Amino acid sequence: MDIKRIREKVRLGLYEVSKHAEVERRKDGLEIKNIKTSIFNGKIIETYPDDPRNPGCLIFGVDESNRSGGNLPQRRRGTEKIWK
Repeated sequence: MDIKRIREKVRLGLYEVSKHAEVERRKDGLEIKNIKTSIFNGKIIETYPDDPRNPGCLIFGVDESNRSGGNLPQRRRGTEKIWK
């Protein structure tokens, strides 16, 4: 996993938000911009290359309100799926 590649895909809008992530982000009171800011300011702290759903990683970063978020399983077809 390459944080620069993930950030570039997020900048270009080449990501999807899963239904699970949507539910979790709403429960946590987060907006998509909070998650994106966490990705842009964060770093990969764990990788999951053998996850049966999709390889992924855990990004730790904070948004402007000092909240964290951003667990990203990698997606095929050039997009990223943002999970919480």
